[in-house]
Amino acid sequence: MFCNWLSKREKNLTPCYVIETPASPDSQFRVRLIPNATGYRLPTEAEWEYACRAGTASKFAFGDEDELLDAYGVFKSRGASPIGSKRCNRWGLFDMHGNVWEWCQDWLTDYDEAEVENPLAARPGDQNQRVYRGGSWYHQARYALSSNRSGTNPLRRNERVGFRVVRGPWNVRPIDLE
Repeated sequence: MFCNWLSKREKNLTPCYVIETPASPDSQFRVRLIPNATGYRLPTEAEWEYACRAGTASKFAFGDEDELLDAYGVFKSRGASPIGSKRCNRWGLFDMHGNVWEWCQDWLTDYDEAEVENPLAARPGDQNQRVYRGGSWYHQARYALSSNRSGTNPLRRNERVGFRVVRGPWNVRPIDLE
């Protein structure tokens, strides 16, 4: 709903989601992604990792040195820090390691064995968990590896999980995000 609101606020952007209100109070919202929309949306898991790595293949966007973690991320702290309070990656993106976990578009499932470009887990896995990435202020830094992935049910609320939005169309088929 936030992504649609932000898209509408900027006049010429097409919202990325169709949100169908549940027929009964016990039903869940049904959300459908519009792939050619120009508005704001959650990043796919692959997009998130690509942005986090910023052209690197190392454990973290800044290299493999754990000693540099404190300069780039917020871990084992009393709470989240203001955005941009640590150093950014090579592409100018802040808080990719630590501070708050960030929701992604994908459902948490095992990766496909075949190599694919920007895959999307469009259907829920066994536990109906949506992916989040990046680690948080509450957790140890080991959860903030560029490759680390985790997830939880998207209906759960948690002060350690937030989101980052991206904008524009993407190259996957229309999907139902139910």
